[in-house]
Amino acid sequence: MSTKITLPAEAGPATARIQAALDRAADGPLHLVLGPGDHLSGGLRLLSNTTLELDPEAVLRFIPDYDAYRETTVAIEAEQSDRAMIVATGARNITLCGRGRIVCDGAERFSRDDDPEMGTRVPQRLRPRVLVLDRCTSVTLSDLRVQDSPMWTLHFVECAGLMVERLHVDNDRRMPNTDGIVIDSCRDVTIRDCEIRT
Repeated sequence: MSTKITLPAEAGPATARIQAALDRAADGPLHLVLGPGDHLSGGLRLLSNTTLELDPEAVLRFIPDYDAYRETTVAIEAEQSDRAMIVATGARNITLCGRGRIVCDGAERFSRDDDPEMGTRVPQRLRPRVLVLDRCTSVTLSDLRVQDSPMWTLHFVECAGLMVERLHVDNDRRMPNTDGIVIDSCRDVTIRDCEIRT
């Protein structure tokens, strides 16, 4: 039996409130629901046996500042960046679901000007990924909508038992290297019924 918590949206940064709720997974299986409204957050870390659900009217809006992710570093660097908005390492039984939105303001806040020759934005040197799961097992992502990632969107490293379905990723097509799903050395992976625009 999992503990279910519904976290209502409140004005201002919600990082500490959300992380405190997520940390309750240390005591047993957790089902955390982000309620309707905007939840402004910095980096979040997931533990084993965690379900993070976004209400259809919920927006998990990440702070557009690289320093907001200094506590959620990852071992695998990508383009000199070692930070992500949501991370887990060596965890098992993780689910991210719901029909809510994850919004990142990537093109607006993690790039500068346009490159007229390439027809793209000029990205900042340091940009966080949206999600990095490293050596995790039994992972499910379903139904979420992710918008405007500043860099790689979903990055899975040496994971096993991975299901990604009915996911919608919509990034600014002028923003370089905002790959929708990156699979590194994983096994038993199923990706189906997803829509990726990057």
